[in-house]
Amino acid sequence: MSCRTLLLAACAAGAAMPSAALATSPTFDVPARDLGGALMALARQANREIHFSADLTRPFTAPALQGELTVDEALTRLLAGTGLAYHINGSGAIVIEHPSGGADAGGAAAENESAEVVVTGTNIRGIVPRSSPLTIVDRRELDARGATTAEQAVNTFTQNFNSVSGNTTSADRAGFFNQTGTNGVDLRGLGPGTTLVLLNGRRLSGSANGRAVDISQIPLTAVSRVELLTDSASSVYGSDAVGGVVNFILLDHFDGLEARAGYGTTDDGAQGEYRGSLTGGLNWSTGNAVISASYLDRSALTADERSFSRDVEGAYTLVQPQKRTGLFLTARQEAGDDLTFNVDGLYNRRTGFFSLFRDLGLSGGVPRLLLTEYHQVSNSWFGSLGATWRVSDALTIDTIGSYSRIKEGALSDDVMSTVTSPVTQHNGSLSQAWDATTRASGRLFALPGGNLAYSFGVGVTRETLSTSRIASNTDGYESSVLDDHKRTTRYAFGELNLPFIGPATGLPGINQLEANISARYSDYSDFGKNFSPKIGVLWSITPGFNLRSSYGRTFRAPYLDDIGRPGVYSILDLAGFGLHTPDPAGDPIGLYIDDGVDPKLGPETSNLLTFGMDLRPPSVPRLNFSFTYVSIDYKNRIARGDPGRGTYYFQPQLFRELFNFSPTKADIASILGNATLGIGNNVTSFDLTNLDALAANVGYILDNRLRNISKSSQKAVDINASYAFKRGTIDYSIGANATYILASETRTTPSSQVIAQSNILGRPVDFRGNAFVGLATGGYSARLTGNYVGAYLNPYVPAYPKISDQLTFDLTASYDFGERPGPLHGLAIYLTVQNLLNRDPPFAADLGAGVTDGLSEPIGYDPSNANPLRRYLSIELRKRF
Repeated sequence: MSCRTLLLAACAAGAAMPSAALATSPTFDVPARDLGGALMALARQANREIHFSADLTRPFTAPALQGELTVDEALTRLLAGTGLAYHINGSGAIVIEHPSGGADAGGAAAENESAEVVVTGTNIRGIVPRSSPLTIVDRRELDARGATTAEQAVNTFTQNFNSVSGNTTSADRAGFFNQTGTNGVDLRGLGPGTTLVLLNGRRLSGSANGRAVDISQIPLTAVSRVELLTDSASSVYGSDAVGGVVNFILLDHFDGLEARAGYGTTDDGAQGEYRGSLTGGLNWSTGNAVISASYLDRSALTADERSFSRDVEGAYTLVQPQKRTGLFLTARQEAGDDLTFNVDGLYNRRTGFFSLFRDLGLSGGVPRLLLTEYHQVSNSWFGSLGATWRVSDALTIDTIGSYSRIKEGALSDDVMSTVTSPVTQHNGSLSQAWDATTRASGRLFALPGGNLAYSFGVGVTRETLSTSRIASNTDGYESSVLDDHKRTTRYAFGELNLPFIGPATGLPGINQLEANISARYSDYSDFGKNFSPKIGVLWSITPGFNLRSSYGRTFRAPYLDDIGRPGVYSILDLAGFGLHTPDPAGDPIGLYIDDGVDPKLGPETSNLLTFGMDLRPPSVPRLNFSFTYVSIDYKNRIARGDPGRGTYYFQPQLFRELFNFSPTKADIASILGNATLGIGNNVTSFDLTNLDALAANVGYILDNRLRNISKSSQKAVDINASYAFKRGTIDYSIGANATYILASETRTTPSSQVIAQSNILGRPVDFRGNAFVGLATGGYSARLTGNYVGAYLNPYVPAYPKISDQLTFDLTASYDFGERPGPLHGLAIYLTVQNLLNRDPPFAADLGAGVTDGLSEPIGYDPSNANPLRRYLSIELRKRF
């Protein structure tokens, strides 16, 4: 039986994290008030997640809580006389519900609501649109997965493709070269910038000239949970959510002081890291504050330290050395019962280094070699200030302002070059974003399944990007380019959650039926307007068995540094090069435009359709199973019609959209107005800058500027399953997650050939999955996880056409000494062993001299789909005071 079959079987079985104990005894100070408000105060002071329906708790008031109580005792007192009960769900959250497991006729299932929380994919407080595939991973699960950084946390999602990694020197096949050391997110492998990354639901400035958000600026010790949404989200958030959304939710309540110190190393000592953090928090009856500082120092791993890459010619850094320091602050203050203020702040500094060798082949029998060293520095800031006004049970108004800024520098030195004289180049960028939003949400009249919930709002975003490129060589050549870009976006949005049928209706075959409808209108100052709608439908056949579907239109705005970029044109007589003209019947002289951008450049657009099923039978309360089918039709992609910049001469039939064989004077004038004359022209018989002369002599135009010309599509299936059970004093858990790409392809132009976008070197594999078994008893917990990546092809090296599948195992274990007296009070030990069996990554053959640049560097493995560390050991001590 194959690993793929075993993982799919595990998905059908499932597992969950052990339920959390409620035996700790915080000191509570909760005044007598409405039950919902009391539960929210309890959640803050106990540092626990509590989910409930606002409609479920609205009829009740709660007594005051004073003094030291266990969470179990506090919940029992608050719920006394209400007829409500609670249980712990698979992720460790406390769920308030009717003892029957359902909800009252006026609300949706308590499992899916919290009166305080706004979850990813909606602007309505207290609503989870269950028609959307949403995964929430809390701190317990992050620990169980062995994640110590934000990028490690994201890479545990099987939907993510590791194309934008600061740990490797790989270059993306779409032309994204990561010299800034950015750690990005690329859900579905659709490319940098196609996944929306949020921090507390707010946007972050992009790194690498605004092309991808650097998640390494987010210290994982400051994160409460990570939310993953894998359907359309432009109707809620605007641009970039083509592949989905990853939302990092920061700690919002913490009481006391916690220190962490960790060390990780490969078992041969070739690479290691030190990390530490200090987090302190204080809760009071009307608010709370948390502050956290973190540090990471990671050493390098080079090609000569690994057998699979030791024979590679030249110097390569497989894992970049990095240093990171971060500071996080959040505070919340109630001003009476109806008004709350929130403030968040985050700072991070990252430095790094890597070396990269290129063998560019022979020129006149002489090797062309280039060895470059890159030094990086990145400073990022994020801040937000918000106010929430609870006008009434039917209306809550949120006003939020945020500011994000990232300043990056990348210094590259050619320490050896046989191509040109050694060059020193400094690339710098400053990306900033301001955003202000006002949102109203609440509940209106009752429908048969509950109250209609709504949200609407308006906002404005201001983005700026300043870039600089300064280069010099040993021959005395110097150049500098400075660019400034800016964009203002005004937007309006609205959303309705419509519970048409609820459990109290008593209709056979329909336990619940609800719809979620949302839309967003955006007006961009540089390229125009966009309208993004979405609709989702949930059909609950019986309690615990749901069918769901969603359809939405999403988009990605052009990168800021793409807008207005000047082009370069050349006038060529192909016959003078010994080549045939693309149009044998026409004039042999053509105008070739490249390195520019179509002035009519607009947004990329996508239609995203999902179908899914969720199974959580009440009779088996800790069983969870979900299945989601995703179809993405991605059009108007911004690309050059011919990325190779040359094959169009020989195959014009594949790139018809690039040619204009009947150019008018207006067509030529449009190009001259947005481009300058370049070098390399082989026509001198007329003035190459004169419009009339060009119109009289040019027989065709070959247009290879960035345009909305490409399209791609993907169909995939996600499966998640979990099950937990108790035998005696031991909690057992099993589970699995898998993503299977059914089809993924692209066309560089509408008439060009189809190019596969999965299961080849440097692209996502068709099948990726993991399965785990775990147990917990007393203060002990442990989990063993198997990670599987399917086999795939290497079409670039015929002698080695296949890259083998890979199966690795990770082990995490921890022990918490809990409340025992003495020096061990509050101490916990966490141990992680990655790649337990010390497996090498599958061999990926070198691409060969002259073809490495812009592809995957020849280092013996595929860094997008494998890890060069082999066995990696990590230990962390945590002490609560």
